[in-house]
Amino acid sequence: MISALPDEIWVNVFSYLSNVTICKVISKVCRHWHVLSFDPQLWRKVNISGSDLKLTRKRFDCLRLHRDLSTAKYVSFLRQEIADDILKDLVDVNPDIYSLSLSHFSKLTNQGANNISRLSKLKHLRLSFCNISDESITTIVSNSQNIECLCVNSCNKLTNQFLHAICRLQNLSHLEIINSTKISNAGLEYLSWNTEKLTHLSVSFSSSILTSESLCTLNFSQLHSVEFSLLDIDSDNNLLCFVINNPSLREMKLVECDIFGSFIHQCNLTKLEMIRSQNLSKEFYDYFKNNTTTKNLEELNVVINEQCDFSTSFSSVKRLTVRILESSNLNFSAHLTKYEVLRTENLVDLTLWHDRFIAKQSTLEYLLDNCKNLIRLFIRRISFSSSKSLNLTENLSIRYFLVYYMKNVDEILFEKFAKAIPNVCNADFSYNSEVTLAMLKGFCNYCCHLQSLTLIACDIPDKEIVDLKLNYNLH
Repeated sequence: MISALPDEIWVNVFSYLSNVTICKVISKVCRHWHVLSFDPQLWRKVNISGSDLKLTRKRFDCLRLHRDLSTAKYVSFLRQEIADDILKDLVDVNPDIYSLSLSHFSKLTNQGANNISRLSKLKHLRLSFCNISDESITTIVSNSQNIECLCVNSCNKLTNQFLHAICRLQNLSHLEIINSTKISNAGLEYLSWNTEKLTHLSVSFSSSILTSESLCTLNFSQLHSVEFSLLDIDSDNNLLCFVINNPSLREMKLVECDIFGSFIHQCNLTKLEMIRSQNLSKEFYDYFKNNTTTKNLEELNVVINEQCDFSTSFSSVKRLTVRILESSNLNFSAHLTKYEVLRTENLVDLTLWHDRFIAKQSTLEYLLDNCKNLIRLFIRRISFSSSKSLNLTENLSIRYFLVYYMKNVDEILFEKFAKAIPNVCNADFSYNSEVTLAMLKGFCNYCCHLQSLTLIACDIPDKEIVDLKLNYNLH
């Protein structure tokens, strides 16, 4: 029956597999699959990670001989040391590459840069953790002038000269320069005045020569979204100045920024993400408590700490992601019923992060009963007193269910999980030493929509986990 399937369906199925899997597994199953593994549709994207396979000269020659690389539009070599001659041959075979990604490439020479510059149709270039110089970037952009997206995160040789060079790219719209430690305030200011189409910028303020003071001098004409990381606690006024000077800004992501958040009063953002930003002030939370409308803000990702009043609901935001953190003197699970935010219809993503305290089974009971529109639920550290007394209300909205470090679990408990969240698609029971194969089978039997199951650091043999996923067709 399976052998009667048309080749088009098989090729579509194989397209979800990595190139390495196609070469090392699919092509060796049978003659028919061996022939299908050469289909050009499977090689429009070439993604070979160093963790899967080291791309040596011999392997590249074999790949080029047996696979058609001339149609590949997206090429990605992650954690690979690609020799200059391999890069040259790749460009010779396919000078029309649309997207090229190289990471952890410590031997990217000027000759390698010359080879990349020959890709005249290149629009997306990622060179993260690469040992690349200002001179090499200048060489690339002088010829590949159609680049729209450039990512050079953690390329520590780059200086302000690199920023001057990329201003030649008239179509540059997306730039990431996170952890580029030799870029200064003056370099960012020059970039802001000499790029007309930049719509996204990612930058980290991790060095002494690049400070939040530069935010006051940046004025991008079309900037739509930004990602800033490692801003210090005195950055609020500078952020406010930045928001005012860039009226096109609509989305902001702040990662590990020790800020108060007072700039929220003046911004016209539609999306705000505060990732691992744990020192938000009472003023920030009070803004949402006292305003039934928050201008244009539609999506908010926020950490809730002890400065947040229990009555703050964030009801004015249409889509809300919340991460509640315990403090040294506050066990938030003991006060869940007081949090107004847990009863709002806009809450779609919730994380309860315990380090010191442990949630009780009543915590899960309360959340499933009250968070009716929750799509993703993540609880770290929870203990169950009795699976028989556990009373879970059915919650049809949850699609992602993650629970780490559970105590006192059994098969009955897992069956009740499954019956309470029948529409779950992705489950993660990592870091649970008490979980057994029988518990997981009981869970999978009831969850007919389950597509993915993650089990990291569990006391179940890898072979049994692989067999379980194969039996239930899970990722």
